[in-house]
Amino acid sequence: MLKLRVITFALAAAAIAVLQASVPSAAPARPSVSAKKRCRVVLKRVHGKKRRVRVCHKVKPKPKPLPPGARLIATIPLGTGADPKELAADDGGVWVLDNYNGQVIRVDPTSNAVVARVPTTAVDFGALALGAGAVWNSSFQANGVRRIDAASNQLNTTIPFAATDSGPWGVGFANGAVWVAMHHLGSVVRIDAATNAIVASIDVSPDGVDGPSELAAGETGVWTRVFKTADVVHVDPSTNAVVGRVEESGPPLLDGSYVWIQRPFSVDLVDPVANKVVEKVAVPQTVGQGVAGLGSVWVPTKSGLARVNESSKKLVGLVKGVPGTPFMAAVGAGSIWLTIPDRGLLLRYAPS
Repeated sequence: MLKLRVITFALAAAAIAVLQASVPSAAPARPSVSAKKRCRVVLKRVHGKKRRVRVCHKVKPKPKPLPPGARLIATIPLGTGADPKELAADDGGVWVLDNYNGQVIRVDPTSNAVVARVPTTAVDFGALALGAGAVWNSSFQANGVRRIDAASNQLNTTIPFAATDSGPWGVGFANGAVWVAMHHLGSVVRIDAATNAIVASIDVSPDGVDGPSELAAGETGVWTRVFKTADVVHVDPSTNAVVGRVEESGPPLLDGSYVWIQRPFSVDLVDPVANKVVEKVAVPQTVGQGVAGLGSVWVPTKSGLARVNESSKKLVGLVKGVPGTPFMAAVGAGSIWLTIPDRGLLLRYAPS
């Protein structure tokens, strides 16, 4: 009988051992907290007596630094006293508006050199757009739009507006037409590029100051920021009618089917059908105006030139050490171009 009990106890012990081996431990290994906590010993008064007390606090891990996302390949001086602000670019050339000195400067992307200077009006305000073999320059002072022939670098004509002080500001090109934001009239004007004739005027806000300002035109339509109503208005070029408003204020940035709005601390993706913001991508504090192109949104910020990937909707690059204060970016000839007014420079970056 004793022998039978010994055998039974042995079998039971073996079964328990097998079960313990097959069941995972209920107390997992303690994770290392060295990277999450920082401790120090301080003197504190506890119950009237000074004691050494260990005090700990959580430390957030530092994020990995972003890669640059682009590299500087050319620094182009634009001349003594140059005040480069607005610009437009394509594969054939980069055009820079020098408001203070009254000229539009052309830079050849092949040589990275200034190849032409087109006189306009000194101390003027406006914007630039390219299309139909021309450079279109809106002008507050001339109360119209200048047409510069891109082949000859000559000013062809100025298309005037009938209303006095209409305040032409943002300008874009799409659907064979030039689109101009009339800041003081609360409208967007359509100019037929074939005839230089004004063919439509679309009301986007009440007239008076603080009307439409920055404007972009492209595959998704015409988009303009309106200060007075603090939104971005969407105009359909096929109907010359307002088809939507995005309840957010900032310069619109277009790239094919992508519509972005630049904000003080983000770039926000817009659904061009629903006219609603569908994604916000945080960036450092923005300065000047960015551009969308080459698969990314490029925004000058106080920390450098930020790059947001359009597909992933993530901040993927930050070029630090940009000299001076950037004003505006443009994309053309496979590069990103950036004006630096306080240095009289045009910078050229290549994506990396």
